Amino acid sequence: MTLTAELPDKVEALYRESLEREFADSIKFEPISVEPHEDTEGTPTFLVTIVYDGTPKDLNTKRMLAAVTAVAGALEDLGLACRPIWSFVPKHEWPMLRKMRAIALLGEDGE
Repeated sequence: MTLTAELPDKVEALYRESLEREFADSIKFEPISVEPHEDTEGTPTFLVTIVYDGTPKDLNTKRMLAAVTAVAGALEDLGLACRPIWSFVPKHEWPMLRKMRAIALLGEDGE
């Protein structure tokens, strides 16, 4: 499977729609980062980071799982066999996570 340049935007839109449906605007999800990635077997997939404004106790586990399960079904409907690797991150942790990912991409010595 080839991950095209348009797919991250489509995947992000699917997650956003599903989360808004499940949480009915009780929690704001922004941003939803979708990056091409390879799983542990080298299969192309997406690394999806869902940033939420709140605390972990604000998230309803059943709604979270319903939202990501709906996206998995929608991806299959689009003919994508990938299983995105997703995580929910509190908004206050997002800047540090982005910085750590950037450092990891560059290597320890910044090159």
